Amino acid sequence: MPPDPHLPKPESPGWTETVVALERIDLSDERFRITTRPCDEALVASIRTCSLVNPPILRENAPGLIIVSGFRRVEACRRAGFSRIRARVLSASTDEAAAIRWSVADNAFQRSLNPVEAFRVVTLLSRIHSDPEALADAATRMGFPLHRALVEKLGILGRLPQPVLEAVACGLVAFSTALELVKLDPDTAVELTAIFRNLRLGLNLQREILLLLTEIARREDAVVLDILNAPYLERILKDKRLDRVQKSREIRRYLRRRRFPHLVKREDAFYECIKRLRIEPGVVLSPPRDFEGSDFSLTLRFHSLTGLSEKMPIIQRIVNDSDFKMFMES
Repeated sequence: MPPDPHLPKPESPGWTETVVALERIDLSDERFRITTRPCDEALVASIRTCSLVNPPILRENAPGLIIVSGFRRVEACRRAGFSRIRARVLSASTDEAAAIRWSVADNAFQRSLNPVEAFRVVTLLSRIHSDPEALADAATRMGFPLHRALVEKLGILGRLPQPVLEAVACGLVAFSTALELVKLDPDTAVELTAIFRNLRLGLNLQREILLLLTEIARREDAVVLDILNAPYLERILKDKRLDRVQKSREIRRYLRRRRFPHLVKREDAFYECIKRLRIEPGVVLSPPRDFEGSDFSLTLRFHSLTGLSEKMPIIQRIVNDSDFKMFMES
């Protein structure tokens, strides 16, 4: 791949590596910030032990300096008690486009970026490239591979409220879930995000709950926020006797019952039948998925012919049970 003509040439990086006083750096100017991660004690301890392995990139901005890349490193040095640090300083004449490219390239080199950091990359590069294809190509040349479709999806994140973005940044709301939350009003997106965060729901459960909520709202001609504020859900979420797994299970069950009342009623009747049959461990009787179709399954676990023969009575009880026959014939 040929070099990007807009990037400074390697033999002339456009900065001067020098020692600067921390007090000269304006920490409030975050125009080039990409990272969402706060400075932590591990980084502070590392810098205390090994000093700065990779100096931050700064830009002259009279009367002081602003950070182009290395916000966490600068903060860690401040917390470690340093008064002066080594940095790569771009001159005041360095245009914004060049500073943006250095910010993107340095961040892409350091680590994998989360979706919100990737969104910030897209936001910064959109100041230079209005065309998504050109933006994706420029990011790829700087070590952060993008394609047009991903650029457009990342751009959507800008429509999300800050609490949702924070949850996406720390991995508690999946990127694909965030793209669906954009379709909800901000208050609903924030409230649903709080549930996802507090219960630590995985991607599949996030998807299922979102789908159930939107289908219930459509079916009942209601709004999603009203469904979330249902008294039963509020009681479940506030119940201190339940752990997050139990709460997740109860929420899912409530939403499925509300979305598929006849299906859930049938499920309840089936599992009551199973309970009454006193099916022992090592025997699993399963209905068709969502009770669509007529294929039930019976799984037996045994270690010997004697073990198999001991399970014959329960099989016979299942065959002769009038309630189970009703399930088979309906």
